[in-house]
Amino acid sequence: MSWVEVAPALPVAGTFTYSASDRVTVGHVVLVPFGPRKVTGYVVGHPSTPGANPKRIRPVDRLLDPEPAFDPAQLRFFRWMAEYYRSPLGEVIATALPSAMKASTRTVYSATDAGVEALAQREPEDDDAEVLRELINRPRLTRRALSRRLKDLVEQPEKPLDRLVRRGWAEGEQEEVGGRRSLHKV
Repeated sequence: MSWVEVAPALPVAGTFTYSASDRVTVGHVVLVPFGPRKVTGYVVGHPSTPGANPKRIRPVDRLLDPEPAFDPAQLRFFRWMAEYYRSPLGEVIATALPSAMKASTRTVYSATDAGVEALAQREPEDDDAEVLRELINRPRLTRRALSRRLKDLVEQPEKPLDRLVRRGWAEGEQEEVGGRRSLHKV
């Protein structure tokens, strides 16, 4: 296991340290945890020591391509561009690479069996029932999609959704969006 310096494809300054196998090299495009989701990141270095407590460093989720997407000379150019244009390194690299190299995750929601049973017994009321019906009819909706679908029926559907999740009547699951669907675990 080694440390890798990753520039996420996000509007954030700096790079972040992750743990990865020794086969991950500079130029690899990886999927990394960033907050509650996973985003595309670009390996831009191998620090000799982690900058944070090693126990708190999260692992790279997986490689998005087994071959590096850029070489050290291109990385030097990307770093120059990031500095010259005062832009985050990850965004500079993301702009330079094909869109097929980018991936992220989103949370999708569905009703649970307990939620279906509760609705059949008329337990949820008003807005909660409307949100639950929508999740049963159209599973795997994002918060945004749910809000759009219920905009005329429920004011702020996020609140009933959160209540349904707390009660175990709905659940969220991470779903990968974009990028190559490779299975190169790190």
